[in-house]
Amino acid sequence: MPRGRAMQGVLNNFLSTYTSRYSTFDGYWLFGFIVNDLERVEFDLLSPPTPDKYDALEAASLLASNKFIEQICKSGLSISCVVNAFVVLSKSAAMSSSLVENSYRSGFDVTFEARAYMEHGKYYECSDTIFVAPHDPKLERRNAKSPNYSTS
Repeated sequence: MPRGRAMQGVLNNFLSTYTSRYSTFDGYWLFGFIVNDLERVEFDLLSPPTPDKYDALEAASLLASNKFIEQICKSGLSISCVVNAFVVLSKSAAMSSSLVENSYRSGFDVTFEARAYMEHGKYYECSDTIFVAPHDPKLERRNAKSPNYSTS
């Protein structure tokens, strides 16, 4: 498979796994913890953070890097052919509501934009926008089977 097509697949698969319900913090969907304070944040996908404190935003950064590197390995590409890669999370300015687990919730549309620059000078990008409601343990179910990206 040509490298360009492989990298496009890496980015598509990365966003799918990164935004999935299995991306958890303390057993709940990770992005519900950060959406209220999120305006725009960028995570380097090639350099996992070494946090001195471990909160949901640090978990989101670490998970992004881990998921991207995992997808590179699955694709058969070498990580050395990627010069730079990042994901940008940005939320909409206006709140909206959407049906989430059988109840209407207020939240925001969050856009996830991933981009990777390759050694041959080309770049590839992928984006997805999903609805994210702020975390509310009264309305959400804890996911006991997913990896837990928290210290508690």
